[in-house]
Amino acid sequence: MRVPSIKTLEAWTRCPVTARRLRYILKASRSTLVTLPGAADLDAASYGRQPTSRLRMEALDAVAGTYGVEGFRLHNGDWVEYLNAGDTYTPTILKWRGNYHLRDWGTLVERHGAD
Repeated sequence: MRVPSIKTLEAWTRCPVTARRLRYILKASRSTLVTLPGAADLDAASYGRQPTSRLRMEALDAVAGTYGVEGFRLHNGDWVEYLNAGDTYTPTILKWRGNYHLRDWGTLVERHGAD
């Protein structure tokens, strides 16, 4: 699994502490994720076991201060989850093909199409 570097995250957040927290979450195990804000809330409210990637995205959302976790399916069937940053072309953290990226999701949809 690839994740953005601390340097990349720091440029996005403009805060070294927040960048380190985000990187920590991106590399955290499931047992750590279920103790973090956002992920702990989702885990406690769920009857079934949530996917680790969903817990990770919820924890990232809590730290990044974005507007929730959303997702869509591309024409080729790939599922993309992203942190809602408020605008289609604002860079955000997204999960696509098992990797985490810092990019806007609008360009991804333009290139690959969405259902």
